[in-house]
Formats: sequence, C-alpha cells, structure tokens
Amino acid sequence: MAARRVQRAWGLLPTLISECRNATRESVGDAQTRAWALLTTAYEIAAGLVVMLGYEDLAWLAAERAMDAAGRCGDLVALASAQHWTSWILRRKGRYAESQALATRAAERHEPSLMRATADQLTVWGGLLVNASGAAARAEHGDTAEDLLTIAEGAAGRLAANRAGRWSDFGPRTVAQTRVVNAVHAGDFDTAVRLAARVDHVGGHLPATWEARYQLALAQAHNETGADHGTISALTTATRLAGEWVRYHHLARDLTTDLISRVSPHRNQQLDALVRHLQLAT
Repeated sequence: MAARRVQRAWGLLPTLISECRNATRESVGDAQTRAWALLTTAYEIAAGLVVMLGYEDLAWLAAERAMDAAGRCGDLVALASAQHWTSWILRRKGRYAESQALATRAAERHEPSLMRATADQLTVWGGLLVNASGAAARAEHGDTAEDLLTIAEGAAGRLAANRAGRWSDFGPRTVAQTRVVNAVHAGDFDTAVRLAARVDHVGGHLPATWEARYQLALAQAHNETGADHGTISALTTATRLAGEWVRYHHLARDLTTDLISRVSPHRNQQLDALVRHLQLAT
C-alpha cells in the first residue's frame, strides 16, 4: 500500500512542479507570491519523496530549489522549513558539520519571541534546533547537542504537546526521543535506556516511521547493554508501527541477526515473528 502511494506521488510530481513553475512566471502581485509558496511546497514534497527512494543528490537539489522559492515568496516560516529540509538531507549524507551549521544559522535568523510566536513558528524553529542537535551528536559534539536541545525544550514547553507544521513535527515528545537517540549515537547506552523511561510519560505521538526509528535506537541501546528482552520488545514495537519500513532497515536486520546468535527463535514467539517478517535465515 505504502509503495503504491509513493509510486503514485512520484508520477504526479513532475506535473505538479511544472504547473507551479508556470504559475510563478504567469502571475503577478499576490497571486505570484502564492505561486512561489506553492512551488516551495512542491519542491519540499519532492525532496522528502526522493530521499526515501535513496536519491540523496536529487533530494539535495530539490531542497536547494525549495529554499530559493521560499526566499521569493517572502514567507519566513516556509524559508525556515526549506532550510530544515536541506539540513536534514546533509545529515543523512553524513555531512554533520554542514548540517549543524546550516540548521543553527537558520534557527538564529528565525528565532521567534516565545511569548508572541505562532505555533507554526515554534514548530519549525524547534525542528531546526532538534536537527542541529542530532547533527552535533553524530559529530561527537555531545555538549553542543545538549545545549541545542535544551533551547528546543523551551519552545516545546510553549507548545505543550507535539504538533505538525511545515514538514516538522515538534514538541515535548520530539525532544525526549531525541535525547535518547543522541545518547545512542554517543555510545552512552545505559543513559539512553534510562532516558527512554521518561519518553513513556510524555504524551502525544510522532509519525509512525519517526516512532519506529526511535524504537530501533532504543533496541540498539538494549542490545548493547545485554538486555535481549528489551531489544526484542523495541524491535517488535517498531515493526508494529511501520512494518514495511522496518523490513528494509539495516539496523533492524543487524540487531535481529545478532539476537539469533544468542536466542533461539523457536523458543521465543516475538523473535520468531521478527525473523519471519524480516525474511532472515535461521
């Protein structure tokens, strides 16, 4: 089902982008401004779609064009969102220093007043800070990662609950999960497991693949601390949330393969189900 939706979106994108580009050339005044805003969104959709398909260079090009279109429409929230996309794609490509620098600079430029900011402003700004924090953690700059996340926590407190806006999903749950994931990237697995206990007390939810990615990080932490039950539980939760996505994720496969070397799938129903879902040989 998900694969068919991706294929359908892939087929519609060229026409969507072409029509939006035509509108920017043929419109004037407010209509042209709206056309640039629509083109920004179209390029952001393209960036998100093609990065899922593994075309990271093409995603980078789409994100750059989204930033250009956002600058022309004059919508600062849209511009911050496009910069967030670009930073995230840089992070996926392993260019952590560039990702952190871009997101941090964008967060500085777009920092809202916490007392007067709209929910969209806080959501996109918080997303930039979280992305910068994740890049810093992956670059082994733990103190910087935590400083950025502490600032983001203030914005999350203003929102009270997680919300989605301009491709960011931000709030207290995002911050809590990011702390766990950052600890995993730092190799501090005991801390990651301890921090994960707090996530359960934070309300709301993130998109299914985000929640599943967090569960994979938690599974890794449990695996590294020798907690097989915790590893199996987190992998099972990830599979329940986003089974098709998990099936092709290398970390899910690696962790399950590692479990098989210690635990017999024939004696553990959850592990047996994971092995069958991931189509692993035993």
